[in-house]
Amino acid sequence: MDIIEGIVESSPEAVVVVDTSGRLRFINPAAARLLGATASELLGQPWRHLAPLVAGDGDRRVPPGRPLRRRAREVEIGGERLRIETFTPDDPPPLVEHLGDGVNVVRAHDSAIVYVNPAFERLFGYDPGEILGRHVSVVNAPTERDPLAVADEITGHLRAHGSWRGEVLNVRKDGRAFPCWAVVTSFEHPTHGLAWLALHSDISARKEAEAALRRAAEAALAATRAKSAFLSRMSHEIRTPLSAVLGVTDLLADEPLSPRGRDYLRMLRGGGESLLALVGNILDLASLESGRITSRPRDLEIAGLIEEVVDLLAVLAAKKGLALRITTAPDLPRRAHADATHIRQILVNLVGNAIKFTRHGGVEVHAAADAFGRLVLRVSDTGPGIPAALHAALFDPYRKLSGPRIEGQGSGLGLAITRSFVEIMGGTIDFETGESGTSFTVVLPLARPRDAPTAAPPEAPRRAAIGARVLVAEDDPSSALILEAMLLHHGAAEVVLTRSGREALDAWRRTDFDLLLFDRQMPELSGIDAVRLLRAEAARAGRPRPTIAIISADAFDDDRRACLDAGCDDFLAKPLTPSGLHDLLTRLARLRTADHDHHDHGGDAGPDLDARPTQVAAST
Repeated sequence: MDIIEGIVESSPEAVVVVDTSGRLRFINPAAARLLGATASELLGQPWRHLAPLVAGDGDRRVPPGRPLRRRAREVEIGGERLRIETFTPDDPPPLVEHLGDGVNVVRAHDSAIVYVNPAFERLFGYDPGEILGRHVSVVNAPTERDPLAVADEITGHLRAHGSWRGEVLNVRKDGRAFPCWAVVTSFEHPTHGLAWLALHSDISARKEAEAALRRAAEAALAATRAKSAFLSRMSHEIRTPLSAVLGVTDLLADEPLSPRGRDYLRMLRGGGESLLALVGNILDLASLESGRITSRPRDLEIAGLIEEVVDLLAVLAAKKGLALRITTAPDLPRRAHADATHIRQILVNLVGNAIKFTRHGGVEVHAAADAFGRLVLRVSDTGPGIPAALHAALFDPYRKLSGPRIEGQGSGLGLAITRSFVEIMGGTIDFETGESGTSFTVVLPLARPRDAPTAAPPEAPRRAAIGARVLVAEDDPSSALILEAMLLHHGAAEVVLTRSGREALDAWRRTDFDLLLFDRQMPELSGIDAVRLLRAEAARAGRPRPTIAIISADAFDDDRRACLDAGCDDFLAKPLTPSGLHDLLTRLARLRTADHDHHDHGGDAGPDLDARPTQVAAST
């Protein structure tokens, strides 16, 4: 018996012996530890008082709350009948006890909690064993849905699919709610049958971090909107007087002036154009940073686009005595589908920089296609090279670099803007330089053209407003007078000036006009609102559809789109230039002719804004 007694004493299983009166006759150390007392204190005590938590048939729960599997058998020893009970741990493996996440087991048939690990009790704020036997809905926080309904929904999903995972709002014992990520799976419990094993991860910190990120993103978005609104106001405030300055210089160019007067006029014009280019660069950079500029591909002729840019800048090269030439590889496709506006801006910036920084020699623009069908544009010059110390910051918009090539030249924004346009199109830009000479290489993806080439439009007359009756709505007196003079110069028969959208509507109600030119920002009624009202009123009254354009100092692409969406036929950014106004009048003249022809054939004279090409006059 000594050997057997020694084995029982050292067994990790809890062993108790109960006599017929229900009192403890023997208890081994493992059982005493579970009961939290010594053997001498427990012997002779009623067993029913020492195991107060009974989880079900065959199960007892004793402090400190560990589930135990009970085995009992009746024996007769020395003529006395005794009951030997053994208790072995029936909970998941010890690893679960040490997990940092809460784990619980729920009996399927009545949704009672039959096991929790220590982390679960800490997470939910319960004492050991306190939550056992309670309905699982006790941990669901009351929201707009009843906790019982939430528990039933999860249980239904488990019965149908065997597992469930998702975010739930749980509640601690003290009533504080907190978010959890729960993963639940079904399994066959050896004692309880079908049961649910759940893992609960507190995601409060993650949710708080996500909320902080959302707040930061909202604050950043608000700051971006505020910056965009500020830049839009500054654009309007700067471009409006600048339009007057440049407009007057254009008008004075047609007047008899002395040689010194023409020199002064040329200096005035050059200063105004430099200021306009700087404003344009700042607005482009702001638009790019805020994501307001996207790629809008269309069919284009590549060589023609390059020639257009080179022709535009040829005068600048000629003034400096520089050669400016184009070379194209035989493999260059004639037509492609890409963003012509971005390609034009990239070339204007690169070729313009090359001319600016080259004193002797020339500039070459080479166009080819690589093995992958991408467009390769290389702009090379014979000017000073770029020092190696400046290479890393060359495309940085917020650093004004210094050196023999760039000292005192421009704002330093051009290359940063160019790189942004290239990246929007999914391309790359790189450069090579030495002691003299620099080459910038741009590689851009191209798509096949979508449509067959169309015939070029007929040549427009130089005086594109001949015989037209024009209604102008412009609240700035200087801009109004300059626009009137330019329109008369282009052959307008009559120009009626109004100072607000309301006055313009009243004038149009009295008589028809061939062309309406509205400023966007005006008192009483904005240009866009006036266009909307006018379009609706003309349709109701059955009046001829007027041709309308907005001439605005708000030069962002979003502003242009808003005008076209409101029903305008075209858009021109201030400041006004003779060439920009001529191009606008030419497009509108063609549009009026097309609409009249369509109307004469019984068609709807309404505009097809998606099909009609619209342009914004570029200012350099």
